[in-house]
Amino acid sequence: MSLIRTSHYALMISTLFVPAATAAGAQFATLSTVSGENPAGLVFFNGAFYGATTANELWGNCGTVFELQPPATPGGAWVQTTLYSFSSSADDPCSPVGPPTPGHSGALYGVSAGGGAYAGGVVYALYPPAAAGDPWTMSVLYNFPSPGTQAFCVINGPNGSLYVGTYGPAADNTGNGTLLQLSPPAASGGAWIPTVLYNFPPNNEEGDPSGMIMGPDGVFYGTIGYGGATPGWPGAIFELTPSAGGSYTETILYNFKAREDGSTPNSLTLAPNGQLYGTTFGTSLDDGYHTQYGIGTAFILTPPASQGEFWTKTTLAQLSAGDLRGPDSPLIWRNGNLYGVSSSSAYPYGGVIYELQPPAGTGGNWTTTILYGFNDLTPGGPLVMDQEGTIYGTAVGPQNEVPAGIVYRIEAP
Repeated sequence: MSLIRTSHYALMISTLFVPAATAAGAQFATLSTVSGENPAGLVFFNGAFYGATTANELWGNCGTVFELQPPATPGGAWVQTTLYSFSSSADDPCSPVGPPTPGHSGALYGVSAGGGAYAGGVVYALYPPAAAGDPWTMSVLYNFPSPGTQAFCVINGPNGSLYVGTYGPAADNTGNGTLLQLSPPAASGGAWIPTVLYNFPPNNEEGDPSGMIMGPDGVFYGTIGYGGATPGWPGAIFELTPSAGGSYTETILYNFKAREDGSTPNSLTLAPNGQLYGTTFGTSLDDGYHTQYGIGTAFILTPPASQGEFWTKTTLAQLSAGDLRGPDSPLIWRNGNLYGVSSSSAYPYGGVIYELQPPAGTGGNWTTTILYGFNDLTPGGPLVMDQEGTIYGTAVGPQNEVPAGIVYRIEAP
C-alpha cells in the first residue's frame, strides 16, 4: 500500500482553497488534501474513514478508494492510504460512484459508473488483507449488461446479500431503473446471484430513481429527481414495499409542485419515528433561482395515522439565492439539529456547511445557520459523524482546475 501520491499539484491547494467564514463556536479543520482526483464523500467504519475519488479522463485516472486513519496521538497528522487504484484495463471498474459501503467481514462494497466486462459499470468489493500491510483485494461481483444502466447506491441486505439501486433502461430497453439484490455464492469463488426485485416502469411519474435508503422490514424509500405527476416533472418521493412472492409494490408518497414547494429531490434520511427528512436541489439546469423549479428546500414527510392515507409534507427551510442553494447531501442528526452541505451563491465557486435548528415551540420556524463557507471549493457527498458527534466531509475544487480536494472536520457548537 502507498500513500496518496503528492506532486506539484499539492502546492496549489494552499492558495486555492481559502475558507470564507466560520460561524461563532464552530471549529473547522482540513485533515487531508487529495491531489489528482476529486473525493466524493466519506463513511466511518471501525474507527477509520473510507472514501472514493472520482475518475477524470483528462488526467488519465479511473478513481481510487482510500482510507483515512486518525492520528495516533492528539494533534498528530492523519494518515491517508490508497487501498485500490482503479485502472482502464479490461474488466476493471472505472469511476466509483460515491464512497464505498462497509459490509460483511470488513469488506467495502461499491458501484462504478464505467468499466467492467460491458463498459457499463460494476458492483465491486474490496477485501481487507489477512496481514497488516498487505494489499487489499478487489473483486467484481456483478457487471451491468447495459451502458445505459447506472447504479447509484449499495445497501447491505440479509445473509451477506447486497441491494443495488439503478436508473436508466435495462438491457432490453424496458423499465426505467431497478432494485437489484445480489446474493453471495454458495461456494467460495462462485458467482454472485442477481435477482431483480423491482423494475421501475418506463414513465416519468414512477420511474428513474435517483436515490434510495432502506427502512425497517425491508421497505425502501427513494427519490425521483426528474419525474412525478406534476407538470414539468419536478420530482417525487416513492416507497417500495415487499409483497407476497418476493415482489415489491411502488407507492408515490409525494409529488413536488415546484416553485416554493421545491423540486429535484436528491436525498432522504429516515428518523426513528418513521418520518423522512430530505432536501430538494431546487434549481433548473438553465438558471438559477426563481424558475419553475423554485429554490432549494429542506423538508419533512410525516406518515399518515392510517394506512392508505396521504403522507404530509412540511417545508423546514427555503434555501434561497440570498442565503444558499443547491443542497445535495443527505441530512444528518446531531443533538436534535440537522446538518447538510450546499452550493452557495454567496460564496463564488464555493459552498457552505449549514445547520437547521428546530423551533422552540410547535408551529415555529426552523432556523438556518451557516457554519462554514468555502471559497474555490464545493462541498459534496454525504457527511459522516463519529461516536463523539464530530462531523466530517469532503470538498472539491473548481471544475476547470486540476482535480483536487480536501477531507475536513467541523465541530459544531
